[in-house]
Amino acid sequence: MPPSSAQDDYAHAALRHYRDAVYLHDDKRLPNADHHYGFAVECALKSLLLRYLNATMIDARGRPSHYPWTVDTGGNHTRHGHLPGIWSDVATLLRGRTGSTLGAVLTSSAPFAS
Repeated sequence: MPPSSAQDDYAHAALRHYRDAVYLHDDKRLPNADHHYGFAVECALKSLLLRYLNATMIDARGRPSHYPWTVDTGGNHTRHGHLPGIWSDVATLLRGRTGSTLGAVLTSSAPFAS
């Protein structure tokens, strides 16, 4: 069954990149595995933005976008692009009981910072 939404597309892409990364890692192709692990994390974070943090695939001008966007309480639009930026974006958007748990994981380390 094909994915039904952008959040599903990102979730499926995260899983595909993760499986590719594991395959490459097992084959000792570490630089390529690292690249796919990064793609997997980025896609997973974008799926979380869409699924739980009210992000949309509509840009600040109301047009379809290739990236998730969020709007803060002041009406400011933020485009969530690539690592490492999206790592901290997701951490700052987390709220509520479940958000604090994920936020702790995301802010305790930033493996893509350098």
